[in-house]
Amino acid sequence: MSFKERLELAQRMDKGIISLFKRNGFIVEKTGYEQFVSDATKARFRSVHNNPTVTFLRYLPDWFVWQNDQYFFVELKVMDSPIKHVGRVKEMQVKSGYTDLSSENIGAVETAAINNYNRLSSLGIQILVVVYCTFNPRLLFAEWEQNLVKFHNDNVRIGEGNASFTPYTNIHVDRMRTLYDFFAEELNITIPEETKNGLIEYLKS
Repeated sequence: MSFKERLELAQRMDKGIISLFKRNGFIVEKTGYEQFVSDATKARFRSVHNNPTVTFLRYLPDWFVWQNDQYFFVELKVMDSPIKHVGRVKEMQVKSGYTDLSSENIGAVETAAINNYNRLSSLGIQILVVVYCTFNPRLLFAEWEQNLVKFHNDNVRIGEGNASFTPYTNIHVDRMRTLYDFFAEELNITIPEETKNGLIEYLKS
């Protein structure tokens, strides 16, 4: 998948998932740093590394949602680059101790981002990570950040062509709940089948 295609998919995911929250009565606010930082500051951020303040800003979760006494951030992730080599999957099974790892359930999240979410979670801040995993048959997943199963750090090339190598942390996607199970168990909201099917069709369009 090209960068342009991934960007378009991420935009559809933003619209589709956030609409799901809105339709169920949540107030939704965009919180990513792109919303309030100037172009000049964004350019400066790209050359600043290992600065905790800048890292905090760059990797703020995408959205803040609330309803009644529920308050949490939402971070949306598209995963579309499976590990294709069987030997690599077996190596990760051995290193992690998770023998059920496969090319369908090994996800990758940028390490700087996941570390920032982990620091925020350690302060009691709730962050919901929602994943659209194109290579897993269950497709849509959701889990609190502190419950993610993280098992390996590596430099990974995400995408095709001239995509650069970036530090990523692998997560076990199948140890997350489906988006619909999360809504039912944590938010007491049942998503109708018609809505589920419509959301998937929209994401695949």
